[in-house]
Amino acid sequence: MGNLDLPHTFTYVEDYGRALATAALSPEAHGKAWIVPNDRTVTTRQVARLFFEAAGFTNGKAPKIQRVPRAAFAVAGLFSPLMREVLEVLYQKEEPYVVDGSRFRKAFGFEPTPLEEGVKRTLEWYRTLS
Repeated sequence: MGNLDLPHTFTYVEDYGRALATAALSPEAHGKAWIVPNDRTVTTRQVARLFFEAAGFTNGKAPKIQRVPRAAFAVAGLFSPLMREVLEVLYQKEEPYVVDGSRFRKAFGFEPTPLEEGVKRTLEWYRTLS
């Protein structure tokens, strides 16, 4: 979805939970806006490649990753309320999304999970579902 080559800051869900708990339990965090620290900013294409590689689907070749055109969501939205909602928020994937959690990192000594490790753990979790 969206532009696969724009910078995007991804947050590993366990880091989000840890940061939320840290902020909730730290009185000095109350009443302030915080951004969860992230390993680094990459493109959607790069993170997709990490998932393909970690899942063993590349066979040494770069996976073919293509953008789903906005028009496809519009057509699908005629039949699916979910696709109508995706179309409504698609703008979020059509502009760079870069955030800086260094203030949280410094304030609470928070170290984010490396992106590759987050991908690995996410795939391990997903495999437990089947």
